Amino acid sequence: FEVKTTLAPEHVNQFLKKLKKFKENFPKLAHKRIIYGGLAFLGQQDESVTKFAEKKGLFLVQAPGGKAKVSVLVNGKNFKPKKF
Repeated sequence: FEVKTTLAPEHVNQFLKKLKKFKENFPKLAHKRIIYGGLAFLGQQDESVTKFAEKKGLFLVQAPGGKAKVSVLVNGKNFKPKKF
């Protein structure tokens, strides 16, 4: 997971590059585990950006902030995470 205050398309693309490099940098772990990616963000975000990230197979967690508020997974019910 990576956490952003605001979510932008370039954040999604940068994070996807990091996920790809993980297996390159840790080849002994690459074949042993399935890696899922996720981005967390604060408050409301542009729906086009969250849909873009979801299409790329990333879990999305919204942290609304404030007292007694709980972070929530905001992916749609038909979401299928990508295995990296």
